[in-house]
Amino acid sequence: MGRHELSLRILSAFVVGLMLIGYVIAFWPSNGDTQFSFAIFSSGAVDSPKITAEPTPPPPYTPPSEIKAVYATSNTALLPKRMEALKKLIQDTELNAIVINVNDSKKEILSRPEFVDLIKSLNADGIHTIARIVVFQNEALVTARPELALKTGGGNIWRDGGGHRWLDPSSEKVWQEILSVSEKAVAVGFRELNYDYIRFPSDGAVGSAVYPSWHKEKSREEVINSFSAHLRRNLKSRHPDLILSVDIFAHSILVEDDTRIGQKFIDIVDYFDAIAPMVYPSHYRAGNFGYKNPAANPYGVVFGTMDKAKKKLETAGKSKIILRPWLQDFNMGAVYTSAMVKEEIKAVKEAGFESGWMLWNPHNVYTRGALEVEPAGG
Repeated sequence: MGRHELSLRILSAFVVGLMLIGYVIAFWPSNGDTQFSFAIFSSGAVDSPKITAEPTPPPPYTPPSEIKAVYATSNTALLPKRMEALKKLIQDTELNAIVINVNDSKKEILSRPEFVDLIKSLNADGIHTIARIVVFQNEALVTARPELALKTGGGNIWRDGGGHRWLDPSSEKVWQEILSVSEKAVAVGFRELNYDYIRFPSDGAVGSAVYPSWHKEKSREEVINSFSAHLRRNLKSRHPDLILSVDIFAHSILVEDDTRIGQKFIDIVDYFDAIAPMVYPSHYRAGNFGYKNPAANPYGVVFGTMDKAKKKLETAGKSKIILRPWLQDFNMGAVYTSAMVKEEIKAVKEAGFESGWMLWNPHNVYTRGALEVEPAGG
């Protein structure tokens, strides 16, 4: 083949190619149906590309306006039959939330697959999930990091009147450990973090306790406020919609000082989204609110405490603070009937609080008759 003939064939092929391209452009559909267009030239042996829409992100979570919860230990949480019973109680009644311990034992619960699946299941069922995180009275962390614990003068681990061990509330190493647990709880899927024991020890030979970090350069109240501010700042910067709540002694509402535990009611409310005073009538002294046996008078004790809290908040210009108390559903000081638990719930509402309540029973067995039944389909 001569050089000129070869050049002519190349030129002819080039012209044909241009014509094909022009044909494609002229007849390309304007509706974006790429599957049809490619089918014109396809033998059918190759699948045409498919355009898939981006997945729709889930809507932002909105917590119940009135949270009504029961409490479960980490041991209960790992027992499927017990959790099914609690879930049924929640679904059949006015309850809509559950508080679960996540760091109160030697077990590492937050990384266990069955626990992660449990929280996913509860969330999917529309149950508001709350992780209870124990802070400075923390047996698990004392065991793991004994150098952070309070000591006796002889260097042994100090214990309070109940035999419990404590961490130094001023230690930033302790603060980081609590933040680490908090982040793990968020990663598992908890909607709210509830902190207990954000305070100094209250009983036993507290004067003999040796603190690794705290040398009284700050007051107890300043230490607790600093920790609370640190906790909020770090968690809210990463999880702005996360709900943070704190358990406090109900007694701190009745007094003006920090009761030597660093927990001053009117100050600690600044650092949390919800405050949970532990309003257990059995824990009040004889004579409180004029009752010889406060445990036998649940309405008067709960109403008196919540009303006092309301007035203190109004005086301080903090009336919008959410108070969601812990209520007694266990026998101590009196046998607690369904009528008595109902009286507690009634007292919270009649004191002017509509943000809910949480029932405490250390054995996680609750008085069904005290709860309103959820209508079928409700």
